[in-house]
Amino acid sequence: MIAFDLNIASPAPLTKTQKAELTAIASQPEASINHSDISPLADAFWQSALRNPFYKTTEQDADYDRWFHAKVQASLDGLKDGTNRVLTDAEWQARRGELLAKLKAMHVAKRVG
Repeated sequence: MIAFDLNIASPAPLTKTQKAELTAIASQPEASINHSDISPLADAFWQSALRNPFYKTTEQDADYDRWFHAKVQASLDGLKDGTNRVLTDAEWQARRGELLAKLKAMHVAKRVG
């Protein structure tokens, strides 16, 4: 028997071989995947399915979801007049900067704490 400990917070990086295997699999067309040994999932399965216990939502997630939902709705509304961009280039750059700042702050907090 092979035992393997996985630290979910800090998984080991993929090896070159693993990356190559994933790239090869990802490049295959969906139709080439053999699903014959997998039985279809009935609606009853999904009714009793559980959420991922490792995923923890935060108020920031909810804020982002509300914000992005509003942007998508504006984009859908914009399909009528041709202005169907979800984010402008400036909004993408601003959002990227905010996220990078939060990630850096979390990284520093982990190192200090």
